[in-house]
Amino acid sequence: LHLYKKNHDKIKFNLKVEENKRIIDGVLNYTYDIGFIDGKMESSTLESIDICSNHMVLVSSSSLNIDKEILSLEEVINYPLILPSSGTAYREVIDAMFSVKNIKNPTIEMELDSIEAIKASITASQCISILPFSSIKKDVYLKALKKYEIKDNKPSCNISMIYNKKALSRKEINDFIRYIKLYGKETFC
Repeated sequence: LHLYKKNHDKIKFNLKVEENKRIIDGVLNYTYDIGFIDGKMESSTLESIDICSNHMVLVSSSSLNIDKEILSLEEVINYPLILPSSGTAYREVIDAMFSVKNIKNPTIEMELDSIEAIKASITASQCISILPFSSIKKDVYLKALKKYEIKDNKPSCNISMIYNKKALSRKEINDFIRYIKLYGKETFC
């Protein structure tokens, strides 16, 4: 948004972070002009465009001592987990991973609504989580969190831009959508 705003100083953004359902409802009822959601959707009213794919990784506090850089899901369940809430695209990816490995009852310590809340809870605990790499890469670089790969699995979650097809009649919306289509894959994730 910052890069777009540099060349469009008259445009004002009001950014809200909400769950997918609220974003979709907001775009459907014209409360929001454009939304970014986890996953994909099909609708006769809304247009959905894939922006990027988020590689999911294991994450812990930097103080948790795990000797490996790659863990299997069978090893992951030996740790208490803090996971995204049920119903989110990230959680669906995680649940599908456990299901494929026939893991029925992982030790879920907490379920939280935001990635920022999960990161804060992991930092203050001995729990681990599975999160999109794009949401933790700064924390890993600053050494606040450690990342681990998931053995035999490269899970990912897609991010899509959605907008109401009728909104294309507004020039500023059309310009922004065109910008995201051209540069979103490079800059978004």
